[in-house]
Amino acid sequence: ILKTDLPAYKDLKDWLRPRGLTRLIDTALERLGHLKSNVNSHLEGLEGNKDEKTSASRKIIQNFMLLTDGEDNVSKRDAEALKDELEKARKEDDLTAFFLGANQDAIVSGKIYGFREHTSMTFTPSKKSCSYAIQATSRIMKMRSASPETPAKFTTMDRYKSLE
Repeated sequence: ILKTDLPAYKDLKDWLRPRGLTRLIDTALERLGHLKSNVNSHLEGLEGNKDEKTSASRKIIQNFMLLTDGEDNVSKRDAEALKDELEKARKEDDLTAFFLGANQDAIVSGKIYGFREHTSMTFTPSKKSCSYAIQATSRIMKMRSASPETPAKFTTMDRYKSLE
C-alpha cells in the first residue's frame, strides 16, 4: 500500500531536467530503504499473529529497478555500500534487482554497483528503446510475482530490442 503522496507533474518535470549530475548510489540506497520500510509497514498492518505475518512476508515479491543514463558523479556513498545493501536484500528479502543503463555498458556498470549480469541491460536513449527495456523488466517482475521460482533474466531478444 502506497503511504506517500505522489509528486506533482511539474515537480517531476523539473527533477528530470538534465543537469549533468547523477546521484545514482545515494538515490538507490534511499529507495531500497523506502522499499523495505513499505514492506514492513504492510506487514505491520496485517491482522493475525506474528507467525502469520512471518509466513505472509515470504509471499511478498520484492523487485528493485535502477534506471540511469549516466554514471554516478555526486553521491556521498560509494559503490561498495550499494553492493552490500543489494546483497543483504537478496539474502534477507529475496529481492530481485534490475539495472537499466543508457550511454554505457549496463552489464559492466551494473556489476560495479552490485547488480547481476542477467538482470542488467543496456538500452538506447530513445523513447522506443527505453519503453521496451521498462516493459521487459515489468514482464519479468510479473512472471516472478506469479511464480517466484521463475528465474529473473533478460532474454537475448530483450537485449536486442532495447538497442533498436
